[in-house]
Amino acid sequence: RFHPPGEGKLGKGEVRMDSGVREGDEISMFYDPMIAKLITHGKDRNTALDVHGEALDRFHIEGIQDNIPFIAAVMDEKRFRSGNITTAYIKDEFPDGFDGVPPTKTQETQLICTAAYVHGFLSRRAA
Repeated sequence: RFHPPGEGKLGKGEVRMDSGVREGDEISMFYDPMIAKLITHGKDRNTALDVHGEALDRFHIEGIQDNIPFIAAVMDEKRFRSGNITTAYIKDEFPDGFDGVPPTKTQETQLICTAAYVHGFLSRRAA
């Protein structure tokens, strides 16, 4: 059964996404490269950056190539986090472009454990 929203004051969230596109829209080569804006809040810059990084880890765009891994890497980069940046930041910090971030030891361990589990599961299932 439908219940309309109740009355009251909205709380302040930590994450918001603004976008002018929706499922099925065409992204042409003439489109503004910023198809969505992820806005995060925190008690200070580092907290907001942490929230932003966590939100990016859960953010997924289907159908087109995106730059989410690059933006997530920037959120963790020491100079960016310090706020000591200029318009030359990307050129200075990524002079050869961005090829991704290698997995952490924890991520490697998680991947290995997952692969071992799936292998064992499929082996038992085939037997």
